[in-house]
Amino acid sequence: MIYLRYARLLLIVVASSACAVTRSSPSGEAISAVTRDGKRIQKLVDKAQKRGHLPAIAVLVRSRGSDVYLRAQGKRSMQNEPRVEAGDVWHLGSDTKAMTAFLVALAVQEKHLSYEARLADLFEKQIKLHSLNTELTLLDLLSHGSGLKDVQEIHGGVLWKDLSKSSASLAEQRLEMARAALEEPPHIDPREAGQAMRTFKYANINYVILGAVLEKVYGMAWEELLREGLFQPLQMSSCGFGVSGRPDETEPSQPWPHVYEEKQLIGVPPKYKLDNPPMLGPAGTAHCNLEDWRKFISELILAWRGNGILLRDREIAATYFSNAKGSPYTYGGWGRSDDKFKTAVFQHNGSNTFNYAVALFAPAEDTIVLLATNSGRPEAEEAMQMLKKSLSDIVFRR
Repeated sequence: MIYLRYARLLLIVVASSACAVTRSSPSGEAISAVTRDGKRIQKLVDKAQKRGHLPAIAVLVRSRGSDVYLRAQGKRSMQNEPRVEAGDVWHLGSDTKAMTAFLVALAVQEKHLSYEARLADLFEKQIKLHSLNTELTLLDLLSHGSGLKDVQEIHGGVLWKDLSKSSASLAEQRLEMARAALEEPPHIDPREAGQAMRTFKYANINYVILGAVLEKVYGMAWEELLREGLFQPLQMSSCGFGVSGRPDETEPSQPWPHVYEEKQLIGVPPKYKLDNPPMLGPAGTAHCNLEDWRKFISELILAWRGNGILLRDREIAATYFSNAKGSPYTYGGWGRSDDKFKTAVFQHNGSNTFNYAVALFAPAEDTIVLLATNSGRPEAEEAMQMLKKSLSDIVFRR
């Protein structure tokens, strides 16, 4: 059966105002805003869906504090009838990293951690770090400046496969992955023989280790920490982990991930768990509907302005939004650009190769763009990136 073939792919998946608010139609599919920008955005969304062969697409646009556009259109599965609804849940992939970095910021605010804390000290009795890794700090992990080998490189990729089948708890799996990564030599700087490469190199392992750090500090699984530290206080009730939908469903209640087989996209039911292994959670397994995802971004906007609901310390918030030296990546799990628009814009893409999501926001303008689809194909990514650029031109000040 086709789904069984793709279930085996689990071992190799890697991550990587005046405007009207929209309402839901009787069918549940959102009706686009009637404003000029809403109509303009609708044309761009339709074009992106057609260009990328997207089974479904969801878009939220908030400009200068007012909702401009919220719509979900298309099918939850190409082979099934139910259409997506505005409240459907989407896989965020690596956009999860910003949430993990937010938990670290909260831990620093609560004085459980220091941004400058060395991993050698945090794991003193558990891990004997390689000599080139002993000076690594949380800041190095947050900004992808550690130089560590990524999850599929450690132990030649064998550990990744073994942990994918492990019956150990997720916290134990993350600690084991952290141990292996920190005990192995990092990538070596080609310009300086014998020295670790400390320039920006995106790697999921950094956030897996951050998850292990949080689990050690709080004595709780990262999943529970995210629920208690973020989802519950901000009332993000749709958010969870892994593939959305009921494990036993044969008719999609949420957008299913899609694979490409025999020249067609095929929706895969939740029971086949077509996703990153749960161990990778801190780097990329969260799911949310767009409105709940927007609540997290709105909290970040408040934190930027110094009046966050959860992240209240201005200095810690400033670090969250700051770039590492010479890096495009912030200590908050975002790419930051200050030169394309009149204000700082933060963005990130997320994919487990079966779904694709994009987030952008300009905190000084209270402007947010969120995009999600249930395909991770190259043409889907290309279409989403083109839509991101077009929407940026509309909503961000140049």
